[in-house]
Amino acid sequence: MLSFFYHRPCVKMGRWIPKGEWTYDNQTLQLRSTKIYKCVVTDGKRLFLETCADNSTAQRWTWTKIFIG
Repeated sequence: MLSFFYHRPCVKMGRWIPKGEWTYDNQTLQLRSTKIYKCVVTDGKRLFLETCADNSTAQRWTWTKIFIG
């Protein structure tokens, strides 16, 4: 089962600016591609992209921020 993945933000002038094609929706808890308009989904073992569906529990992700110095 996938337990984590890396999100590498860019910091500019002390301000956090995420870089790349991915966004996180705090309401639906989805990770969305801004290029192909799909959401990350899992079957518990692998990651896939599929059409975003707000009611899909397989598309819901929660974050735990870990700062690595």
